[in-house]
Amino acid sequence: MIPVGLVLMCIFGLGCAYLISTITVFVPDVGYFMSIAMRLVIWITPTFFLASEAKGLLALIVWYNPFTYFVEFFHDILYYGMVPELKYIVMCVALAAAFLLIGASVFFHYEKKLPEVL
Repeated sequence: MIPVGLVLMCIFGLGCAYLISTITVFVPDVGYFMSIAMRLVIWITPTFFLASEAKGLLALIVWYNPFTYFVEFFHDILYYGMVPELKYIVMCVALAAAFLLIGASVFFHYEKKLPEVL
């Protein structure tokens, strides 16, 4: 299942890259915002703690973080030695597909305008 998770993460990353790179061309300040936002996301992604241990507001923030599902996918495989729970598989597939579709559609919609703006 590790290759499946890695492929899903690559698809998710590609969709994010399409979306953020297109937006950054038209709104250059997004790059500054993304550097701050990614630092915050790193600290709320349950890499070194279990998402099930988060309580209250932290739990709400953790489960709205899309990276949580990918991390929990790999936690199940690497820490527990089991096939990831179905909810993590479904969410990873859904997030990867949604971000790729949204990112690619935004990128290809504005593709012809990108050289003019740059």
